[in-house]
Amino acid sequence: MKRVSPVRFLIDGGVIAATLSFAMASCLGAPRILQALAADRIFPFLLPFAKGSGSADNPRQALLLSLGIGFGRHPWIAVWRDLTTNFKR
Repeated sequence: MKRVSPVRFLIDGGVIAATLSFAMASCLGAPRILQALAADRIFPFLLPFAKGSGSADNPRQALLLSLGIGFGRHPWIAVWRDLTTNFKR
């Protein structure tokens, strides 16, 4: 596609923007889903993550857990991350 486009830099910019958009949606969506699962008591061990912070009920504890899973170096976290995501190291 870059070979036939008169403005090649726009294709690069679009790919970068789409990648960053997907990453932001994942970082913001996963904690809310985790909080909803905890609030519905689907998995009892997730109950501490049901409580939100502030008037908007922001899922701070769930965000920290999601970041820990995403960036974790512990072997069991790495296995879980590799099983549940498309991001392989």
